[in-house]
Amino acid sequence: MFGATGPAAATQTVLAVINKQEATHTQFVQSLQNALAGRRDKKIELKIQSIEGFDSARAPALIVTAGIEAARRVASANPPAPVLYTLLSRTVTAQILGNPERVKSREIRDSAIYSDQPLSRQMDLLRIAMPERTRIGAILGPATHSLAKELRTATRERSLKLKIATVNKREELLTVLDNILDACDVLLTVPDPLIYHGEIIHHLMLTTYRHRIPVIGLSKAYVDTGALLAVYSTPEQIGRQVGEIAAALPTQGEARLPPPQYPRYFALSVNSRVAASLNITLDSENVLLGKLESMRRP
Repeated sequence: MFGATGPAAATQTVLAVINKQEATHTQFVQSLQNALAGRRDKKIELKIQSIEGFDSARAPALIVTAGIEAARRVASANPPAPVLYTLLSRTVTAQILGNPERVKSREIRDSAIYSDQPLSRQMDLLRIAMPERTRIGAILGPATHSLAKELRTATRERSLKLKIATVNKREELLTVLDNILDACDVLLTVPDPLIYHGEIIHHLMLTTYRHRIPVIGLSKAYVDTGALLAVYSTPEQIGRQVGEIAAALPTQGEARLPPPQYPRYFALSVNSRVAASLNITLDSENVLLGKLESMRRP
């Protein structure tokens, strides 16, 4: 039951909790507003609150958070309304959704749209862009050790060879990086803050470039820094997906969100200068994106 249409239709409220100083959060909210305003079948009002001004006593149909500060503030307040967490990596989201105190105090109805991409999508991009490169390297840290099994499955299904290295301290990274680059012809980055942080990213790009190993990045910023290519989702694309979830909520009864999920919509960037320097021939961004979209997987 998705509610009545026409003048008698009830208005639902979606409350977005954001850092109003973050440009990406503003872009996200604007896209969400556009998605909700375009609905003809339901009346949904979007209200925006700062992190500091969040009121846990409010009972909207849905609370949406953007970023880690908003997520922590809302999760600690344990509001009665369901919460949809966004602009967080899968590993950070799991930490928030798994908070023991929240599990004790209520039945968890919350969900999330991850900011990172499914490994299957990244592997598909690699096969489309560079089918001749079949040896994949990945360095996992404390936050991403759990991805090892999924990585093995994703590479095995595509007839790729995988070399995984793990680090527990940042001081171990340089030695591990040199070793793994000798055993792979593509380096896949993962959202681990111990490894991919600040100036370390710049050093990593220089090291991989010296080894002539292309890097699959996590965002356009990685491509700008020296990664060969990346598939990622923009705040606007996440906002669009949130709007679709909000529009599907029932107008009566308890709201049930879908399980945590990866972004449905995505973009792609290529660093043509790095490609030329490494003597790698790639299709254009639009062609690669079209091919990847045609292989859309969960």
